[in-house]
Amino acid sequence: MFLSSLLTTALALSTAVVAAPSSNGNKANNNGHGNGLDKNKKNANNGTCPLTAVDPLIHDPSVAKVNGTYYLYSTGEGIPIRKSTDRINWKFAGFVFPDGAPSVTDAYTNTTNGSLWAPDVSYHKESNQFVLYYSASSFGSPISGIFLATSPTGEPGSFTQQGLVIESSPAKDPYNAIDANLVYNGTSWHLSWGSWWKGLYMTEVDPKTFMPISKNTSEYVLLSSRPSTLPIGANWGGENGSEGPYVIKYGCYFYLFSAWDRCCAGLDSTYKIVVSRSLNVNGPYVDKQGTLATAGGGSIVLSSHGDIVGPGHMAVHEEEDGVYMYYHHYTAENFELGINKLDFSTGWPVVV
Repeated sequence: MFLSSLLTTALALSTAVVAAPSSNGNKANNNGHGNGLDKNKKNANNGTCPLTAVDPLIHDPSVAKVNGTYYLYSTGEGIPIRKSTDRINWKFAGFVFPDGAPSVTDAYTNTTNGSLWAPDVSYHKESNQFVLYYSASSFGSPISGIFLATSPTGEPGSFTQQGLVIESSPAKDPYNAIDANLVYNGTSWHLSWGSWWKGLYMTEVDPKTFMPISKNTSEYVLLSSRPSTLPIGANWGGENGSEGPYVIKYGCYFYLFSAWDRCCAGLDSTYKIVVSRSLNVNGPYVDKQGTLATAGGGSIVLSSHGDIVGPGHMAVHEEEDGVYMYYHHYTAENFELGINKLDFSTGWPVVV
């Protein structure tokens, strides 16, 4: 598949250091997270282009910042790790699994040492550990599994495999168990996931093990769903896709970000980032028009514009100087990292 070939190329080049762009209208200002961009390049939502350097080797980014260092994990064999201190210069550090994917993932990737998808990382100061969810599947298949690994340092080779978290099969499950995201609601931890099929789901997890408290799948909460031409059990390829949930608490609201439509098709990708919000982590979520996310609601945050094609699979990270959205987008031959600052002053996230 297109994505697989790109990831193979990316891994072959993964020792590259990504420097800040030259003075061509895409250079960040001196503090590393300003808006020193070409203000004439606006997206469909009146935001600027990505704020910082582009790394053509990153797909499905997830970020944690610890002691001044950004740790970025992304899709690929072994799960690549990159590090930065300024969000501009990203240096390849190694792999979560330098000896290859755990063998327990083979049944889901249908190969040995298959590409592991969509990592979700968070750092937990109380227990001094990095908590990393990742997915194992094959393109277009709902036979998938979400796995958990933990590390005291976040460094390559330091992660301990903790096992299978959630799995899916078309014979029994309405969801596809990939694209996990962990969120804290102030009193408890919750895991969301999902890609295409019947939508995006959530369940509470144990605060010590980060495994689901309930194994009863009927208790899983539907967060979002879109009318789709994709029936249960069919291969990927319908319209109205939704995947990659990412929930953050900001102010009074929980914001559910997700990626709509088709990824991984180069310049034919129709990916876009949408959002809905709720006063409760489990929903109900609604968009700006008041449409329920479970009824297809979602307000666009970022879509294709200019040479930024198919932005999606975002991670939203609150930092000292604001809230930033990390995502990938496509070019004719590759995929690249984009980073934009978000403004919530209207109650809804706007790219600035």
